[in-house]
Amino acid sequence: MLTIQTSNPELEAKCLFRTIDADGSGAVCHEEFHAHLADFGLPEQEIESLFFEIDKDKDGLIDLSEFESAYTRYTQCTNDSAFSVLPSQVKVSESYIVTDELLGEGGFAMVYKGTVRKTGEAVAIKQMSDDQDCKLISQEVGLLKSCQHPGVIGFVDFIHDAPSYYMVTELVDGGELFDRIVSKEHYAEVDARKVIHRLLQVTEHLHSINIVHRDYKPENLLLKSMHDDSDMRLCDFGFATLAKGRSITQVVGTPGYMAPELLHEKPYGVEVDLWATGVLMFMLIEGAAPFYDEDPDKLDALVKRAVLDFDPEMWSAVSPEAKDLVSLLLHRAPHMRITAQQALKHKWFAELEENLQQPLGGVTRDKIKSVKRNFARIRMRTAGRSIMMARGLSSLSSTSRFSSGPLSPGMSLSPCVSP
Repeated sequence: MLTIQTSNPELEAKCLFRTIDADGSGAVCHEEFHAHLADFGLPEQEIESLFFEIDKDKDGLIDLSEFESAYTRYTQCTNDSAFSVLPSQVKVSESYIVTDELLGEGGFAMVYKGTVRKTGEAVAIKQMSDDQDCKLISQEVGLLKSCQHPGVIGFVDFIHDAPSYYMVTELVDGGELFDRIVSKEHYAEVDARKVIHRLLQVTEHLHSINIVHRDYKPENLLLKSMHDDSDMRLCDFGFATLAKGRSITQVVGTPGYMAPELLHEKPYGVEVDLWATGVLMFMLIEGAAPFYDEDPDKLDALVKRAVLDFDPEMWSAVSPEAKDLVSLLLHRAPHMRITAQQALKHKWFAELEENLQQPLGGVTRDKIKSVKRNFARIRMRTAGRSIMMARGLSSLSSTSRFSSGPLSPGMSLSPCVSP
């Protein structure tokens, strides 16, 4: 989990406003304001007074401009933050039935299948020891809550019930999207297009609210259920942060999916997610990574050069539009890389489905697994590298460069999927 790197009150205010605006109406009502601050230990009279102080036009609603104007005052009064969601101080058993069914485990957490007592809805419940820094966990919760998109794993609850923290999300137990898609009896270019289109829709939403995910990879694209291969969820917001322009300098990510500007240690922005989307698109069509070497330094060098090598045998039956889009996504220069909004309007997505039915027989589940295993080995080899590689970040020396394994403190509640 990373410390959020931002000093932009405007972005912070917008992010927090989306969290308080529970129904997504664009305005915070009296009930939403009180519900959000219910666990902050503030007297009701103080909450009431603050609401009417922020509601300048006295219409009973706080709009974004009013909240932005009063953001400093709000944070001073409440100690609230866009990146710090306080856990409820209640017994987890009061609201949830936690079963013994283990969905995943790691060095820092255990994930169990659970049920909401009031509704009977199945959920995933991640249990973490409360000797971990609550602030680090709550940063991810804050960004996840602010997303509010059907393609992002749904946040449900965050509880402190000593001696553990519990993070509750919707249950996503359909396995990895890539595994399901490439295992189809007839896997074709049109199937790859559907995956990339869904991912770009999520990406466009995140970038429109100034969130950059920074860890796109097959393990983080999961399916809601075993019965629908179109209901995707983006998981793991442990590396997510706010971005405006190219101002981020923390060098983080998963080897193989990291953009050249990250490896060059240059300030960067949301474009890194588009690079990773290009890597995933390339994998879906060729069944291999666009850049790979067993030596981590040589892999970095290949990514920095960003010279694509299309296997003629694998790409000969693929539309020229697909080749064009992946080239635009994997452009070395971030300012030349296609945006999510532009990519969704690319001619590849206008191509008729019947023209994209040629089977991609060379892409198999085993090939995708092989790519993931190779990158996992590189991640292990690079674990001893310098922790922070970007300029001027000595104060963030606890930040890890590389994506951790399943169920690290920064992981969202997704099931453990074998590599």
